Amino acid sequence: MNNENQNESNLNENPFSEVELDKTPNGVPEETPITENASISEAENNAQGETLNTQSENLEFGSEDLELNKENTMGEMQEDISVQPSYSQPVVETVSETPVKKKPTGIIIAALVALVVILAGSVTAFANRNKLSNAIAMMTKSSSQYYAYIEQKNFGKQIDSLSKSYGESLDKYEKGVGIENNLSFTISPALSMMMGLNEIKPINAKFESISKDGLSSFNGVFSYDNKTLASLELLSDLSTTNYYIKVPELSSAYLLMTMKDIMEETGTAEGTDFDYNEYAKNMPKLLDSKLLSKDTLNAMLNRYSSDIYNNIKTVEVEKNVEVTASNVTSSYNKLTATITETDAYNIVLAILEDAKTDKDLAKIITALQLMPEDEYYKTIEDAINDMKTDISTLSKDPILNMVLYTDSNGNIMGREITLIDDNKTFLGYTTARDGSKLGFHIWCKSEDIEILNITADGTIGNNGFTGNSVTSVNYYEGYYDEYASKSFNVALENVKSKDGKLDGKFTLTSDEMLGTEFVVEFKSTAKQQDINVKMMAGGIETVALLLTNKEIPTKDIKTPSSSEQVIDMVNNMDSYIESSDLDGFLTNIQDVLAEDFGPLFDLFLYGM
Repeated sequence: MNNENQNESNLNENPFSEVELDKTPNGVPEETPITENASISEAENNAQGETLNTQSENLEFGSEDLELNKENTMGEMQEDISVQPSYSQPVVETVSETPVKKKPTGIIIAALVALVVILAGSVTAFANRNKLSNAIAMMTKSSSQYYAYIEQKNFGKQIDSLSKSYGESLDKYEKGVGIENNLSFTISPALSMMMGLNEIKPINAKFESISKDGLSSFNGVFSYDNKTLASLELLSDLSTTNYYIKVPELSSAYLLMTMKDIMEETGTAEGTDFDYNEYAKNMPKLLDSKLLSKDTLNAMLNRYSSDIYNNIKTVEVEKNVEVTASNVTSSYNKLTATITETDAYNIVLAILEDAKTDKDLAKIITALQLMPEDEYYKTIEDAINDMKTDISTLSKDPILNMVLYTDSNGNIMGREITLIDDNKTFLGYTTARDGSKLGFHIWCKSEDIEILNITADGTIGNNGFTGNSVTSVNYYEGYYDEYASKSFNVALENVKSKDGKLDGKFTLTSDEMLGTEFVVEFKSTAKQQDINVKMMAGGIETVALLLTNKEIPTKDIKTPSSSEQVIDMVNNMDSYIESSDLDGFLTNIQDVLAEDFGPLFDLFLYGM
């Protein structure tokens, strides 16, 4: 039985074996079929001195005669051989002279087996294409080329994601976008009593912002117990850089301020030749992709990032290095890149050389009025010339070490950066995964002092990440002339992110908070994000803050008409104050809040 199985196995391993068996070797005749027209008679059988008395004897003779005939007819492939049965025996049915052709089942099976093997290999190769391409890159590239390959692959993913988000923002700007934010703040009755107040009703705020056709509007309403305290209306026209402000409870008039007013008041454009009209003309171009499209941004980011990693030449690769991140260990490839002054020089020079011919960047800088276009090119050229004069002073001593940890797919799972200076600044992060277990570690050290340390570990699945995180902070306490530390614990439950929105629950605790904890819960839908923040003391909710962000339909925006009063905020603010109902505004606030916040008003007005 074992031999039979082995034979069957060998046949299966060679899908073409059955096809080969169907072929006849050259020079060897096929076994001649038995026919009814043979030339040997019963008399000739008797002459042999043998009597065929039984069926077995007759068959035996026929077999011997057949063997003899086969030997005598090696060159006569068409001659027939037959055995005439004895009359005392049952007549044996004869076989047709024409050979029966075998069905090509062997060829079909072999083809199907080959097809399955090819398809299975293709599917496996596709499923493991990242591992395969990474392994090939590691074998065929030098260490510095492999490092550049890894950086390009991972930077490329992030750049593509950023470009996609940027493109979506441009689409929303062109089509118009509306966002509504709601805020609700509540205080528990127990905490109100501790503060010496009556029960405090919900304090709410609603903000609605819409952008469409170069115009933007913002409307905010503050209320207490569903009674309006104050409202605010803002309008802006990007084509003129005019901003309109209105507080309906104070006045029906709009206050007007321009971009020029803002920049002069803040001193932003002081000492420059900033052209406000040119700025107003170019800003819409930036926002509608005429100056910077999604594809242009993607190409620029890829170009300048490649200038960095393509000029790092000293790299060591170490395979199968174990990395532990918060109690979870994984095996990675370790790439250690050393950057010298010469490398840094080559990186900056490559960026400048690309910038020298970058017409897109020149247009953007000119549109933002950072400098005229001709000055941009001259500045770049001067910087290149200055650098080339300093090349003789460069050192090949390392100024920075960078370590990458990569998995078998070539994904960067950790990065460490060490600045080789007097402070020995060291920062980085690592992630590790073992099945469903996930660990994370981020740190920053300076002068052997751990400034920041964050660890997290737990399990990850379809419902997101569930685990615990610890954040430690060390800071210098000048009064005591020493470093002090604080730590915070965060428990995470079913945390996951999708399409820029977050779901899950975070619970923040610390010894510094004396038993108080904060619980933050995120819930999201396709067009809405809810954030619920609670402050707990002894398991009792004391304060709650609910934030909601959702998309709303856009609507037409209109700037103030000629019949509405518009007052120059910079030059005529006095006239606005004189015409506003300030007493009525304050009285309304007091009337709404006095019942519950009377003691606080008395405290503010009359002191302790």
